Amino acid sequence: MEKKRINLSQSFIKSYTKVYNKEECGAKLQAIYLDKIIEPAPSQAALNGQYFEYLVVKELTGEHLRNRKGEIPEPPKTATGNISKADNEKIETQVKNIINLFTEYDIEVLSFNETLEYNFSENESFEFWRKGILDLRVMINNYYTIDIFGEKQKRKPFEAIIDIKYSANLDEKSKRNEYSFYLDPKFNQYEEKNWINSLENKPDLTIQAVEYKHLAKKVLKKDLPFFFCVASSTGSEQIELIEVNISQSTKDRHENNIYEISKMLNIYDCKLAANPKVDFCKKCVHFKCEERIKFSQFKSIEI
Repeated sequence: MEKKRINLSQSFIKSYTKVYNKEECGAKLQAIYLDKIIEPAPSQAALNGQYFEYLVVKELTGEHLRNRKGEIPEPPKTATGNISKADNEKIETQVKNIINLFTEYDIEVLSFNETLEYNFSENESFEFWRKGILDLRVMINNYYTIDIFGEKQKRKPFEAIIDIKYSANLDEKSKRNEYSFYLDPKFNQYEEKNWINSLENKPDLTIQAVEYKHLAKKVLKKDLPFFFCVASSTGSEQIELIEVNISQSTKDRHENNIYEISKMLNIYDCKLAANPKVDFCKKCVHFKCEERIKFSQFKSIEI
């Protein structure tokens, strides 16, 4: 009997954590990642991000990056189906800015859309794989920062992972968003209040860095630095190159989390319990779900 493959991707790990915390329904996660009977349509913002990444890779390598369906991403469109001139102008401007940034730091692309994966564990029925797809693996030849005296502090050329983002969440107004890349210039790690909205306290974003560095170490046998290259989609020309340094305690916590997830999937034979709620079900695309509800259930208390 052929074993069923389960990909413990960073997106699956994030969703499983939300199910565990009762923030999402297990039936939806089951249908998307385990049974693979539904595939939610990407948002317009996600489609814009795919097109942006496609243009960046095309400019840097001359190659045509395809999406998961094997299709070439299309330019942003309006609600009527016409190409959005305003959105395309923003994207094209930021693509040029990314190319200029890569030129300034002499960043050489070694590979793009590279899949890193390995068999993490298995039983009689299932194989659990760790998997990730790198946007870019690069050589950064002219990395430098400017110190308080205005002097360039250079670093020797090094290989790294760069993940490209096209995001509306780069400015201070977005800092309360769980997917905000805003970096507070006044951030002080020793003041508890500063952690609430800091990028350092946004695991749904930074989990990608932790998992991809792990995969590079395991598959490529290389300890590669990880950078987010985030371009603003709001009309500003802001671009941030953010290196994510990962402590040993964060690595250990991440590995323990994945071990516990694979153990629970083993115990329950890769079957997740539904957690139907009216709000969940209204937004869910699993329309044939037998657990779907339209009304809140009866509840009781003791006093």
